[in-house]
Amino acid sequence: MAEARALKFFTKGDKFRITFKVATLMYNVFHQRSPPYLKDLVAFSPSAYQRQLRSSTTWSAVVRRTRTQFGRCAFSVSGPDVWNSLPTDIRLIDSQPAFRRALKTHLFNICF
Repeated sequence: MAEARALKFFTKGDKFRITFKVATLMYNVFHQRSPPYLKDLVAFSPSAYQRQLRSSTTWSAVVRRTRTQFGRCAFSVSGPDVWNSLPTDIRLIDSQPAFRRALKTHLFNICF
């Protein structure tokens, strides 16, 4: 029982570590470097809308709506939410090492 309580407790650093992992996965989905089952879970705005919108130039991901708090933990919901929370200049970086470096810097600036 104590182990179950310990699993629900996240420190501030754990939150940003999870955000880093999810953002890295979303980067791989965006650049077509992920398995098909992950690509099927996420849609980006230019492919999701037929009209030219302001958000289509920022490569925003479409966030699915859920009815429960448990549903927000799914990658199809939390991934686009994390991706859209990143600054546009970080989202548009082409190199994965440069993306990871910029993402770490961004998260450290938020954390400290």
